[in-house]
Amino acid sequence: MAAKRKTRDKEEIRIEEFIAAEEELDSLKKQYGIEDTPNQKKGFIHRVASFFERQSDREKVAVNKKKYIIIALLTGWFGGHRFYVKHYKVAFLYLLFFWIGLGLYNTIIDLMIVIPMQPDENGNVLL
Repeated sequence: MAAKRKTRDKEEIRIEEFIAAEEELDSLKKQYGIEDTPNQKKGFIHRVASFFERQSDREKVAVNKKKYIIIALLTGWFGGHRFYVKHYKVAFLYLLFFWIGLGLYNTIIDLMIVIPMQPDENGNVLL
């Protein structure tokens, strides 16, 4: 019962006041040159997610589609096709976790991405 009284006694802030305070904070940050940076996420999952975000921003590499598919079928379970494309960090992850089947599942996904791609006149695709 005492806990219910304490919550009623707390000061409530209206949404208009909150928005006005937030706008004032933003204007003060701009005035003093403070950049609004997000907090660094420290968990393992967030590090892995940021790693793959950086990988998606990498420069595309032209590789022969037929060679890539053959290498993926023969050595994909431990990342051979990723070494061929020079994605060394991802290839190392395939190699590190091949014993639990991670490389095999990801190779199937990689093949599902590459097979429908249209090659250029030299038979190359951008990966």
